[in-house]
Amino acid sequence: MRVRLSRFLFSLLATGGCAFGQAIHYLDCSAGSDAADSLTPRTAWRSVAKASAFTYQPGDSLLLKRGARCEGMLWPKGSGTEQTPIHIAAYGQGALPIIVGGGESAGLRLNNQQYWEIEDLEVVGGSPYGIHIGGSAPEMRHFRITNVVVHDVTGTPLTKDSGLVVIAPDDNAKSRIDDVIVDGVTAYGTSEWAGIIVNGAGFDAADGQNRGEHIEIRNSVVHDVAGDGILLARVAHGVLEHNVAWYTGMQEKETIGTPTPSGSGGARTAAWNTTKPISLIRRAWMAARSTSIMAMRIIISITISVMIRRAIASLSLEQKE
Repeated sequence: MRVRLSRFLFSLLATGGCAFGQAIHYLDCSAGSDAADSLTPRTAWRSVAKASAFTYQPGDSLLLKRGARCEGMLWPKGSGTEQTPIHIAAYGQGALPIIVGGGESAGLRLNNQQYWEIEDLEVVGGSPYGIHIGGSAPEMRHFRITNVVVHDVTGTPLTKDSGLVVIAPDDNAKSRIDDVIVDGVTAYGTSEWAGIIVNGAGFDAADGQNRGEHIEIRNSVVHDVAGDGILLARVAHGVLEHNVAWYTGMQEKETIGTPTPSGSGGARTAAWNTTKPISLIRRAWMAARSTSIMAMRIIISITISVMIRRAIASLSLEQKE
């Protein structure tokens, strides 16, 4: 993974360590203390429970220490504003900070909140979600997920709004989610449904035209998921570009239907029930529509083996010539 100075951390440096003049809170799950004030790296909190109990104000930041491993679901409270969103990011050097959701419903959750920007994290586990953003508020706006790794979300899917990264209103909620960008996310390994799904509006039989607007998924990778790979649903003015998905639709047993059709292979990268979606340069392969997973893997293995043998034979002929 490339080392980069994020736009957010650059803004911290440019403003002397304080973004938008608001508070920066530090979380060090390896050496912090929940009795501390969290306002410097040396006085960082220790647990996600402490960080989750706090209500953040517009412009605040929660920074997790790189190389640290945090157990439990992170659910920070509060909402930002259009001018001053709330940030979750990393500080220090080393590997991405890890949040382990374990048996919690998610590793990272936001509910009935808005104006949050999340970057530079690794989220492991949770069931049925890895990262879950949702709720029943009439409108939820402005979410950014950047340079995040999410994997190993377990469980049996009971809904298609489940999986590794799920941004969707609650079931039967008359809600809309607008202004979402998912960029540079790697999501893999789930027996729940989706890799990355953004559902822009709750299903309302009386008003089937309700859709979230200006939603983008780009530069992201999804593989080894039970159902859909990357999906926009009930979206207007959506963008899918430079994404890759493989080993999607891998459910061992069909329980809640089949993945959203996308070409001949089923669930990969797709837009469903959208208006004016823009889909650019999307790549997907090795997607299964049925539950005959083992047979498909054998065919893939044989195909690769034949390709290798042909390449070796071709190289031998060139050397003889």
